[in-house]
Amino acid sequence: MRRRRAIIVLSLCSSAVTALIAMRQTGVLRHLPDPPGKLWDTDYVNTSEVGYPFGVPDATIGLASIAANVPLAAIGGEERAETMPALPLLAAGKSLIEAGTALWFNSEMPRKLKKWCPYCLVASILNLSIAALQIPEAVAALRKISRAS
Repeated sequence: MRRRRAIIVLSLCSSAVTALIAMRQTGVLRHLPDPPGKLWDTDYVNTSEVGYPFGVPDATIGLASIAANVPLAAIGGEERAETMPALPLLAAGKSLIEAGTALWFNSEMPRKLKKWCPYCLVASILNLSIAALQIPEAVAALRKISRAS
């Protein structure tokens, strides 16, 4: 339960950061400030073609996905890996996809854009942490499934 509570907290924090990016991408905010230095350009990164896969602002998709972590972590009791093994597997799979997407996007910043977005980095670290926290329960669920078959 402590891991799931941590997932809820990290998901809410990631949602807050991702909401800022979504507001910039959708024009609600005209500018997000950057730390000092030439390395950073949040506005450029988030309004680049990379930030709009399929023509949709990526933060709007990310925000919806990250928000889904909260009910997924809240469902079930302490033994849900035993009683509902599909749920931890679903949550872990979803989180691993988010983490992989975050890693891909972070690779695009230096490779393609030559600039960094600090908000994106914070959200990525949070999403990687969420995925890591999901793994132990998913492993327990896999053990339950393998014992049942």
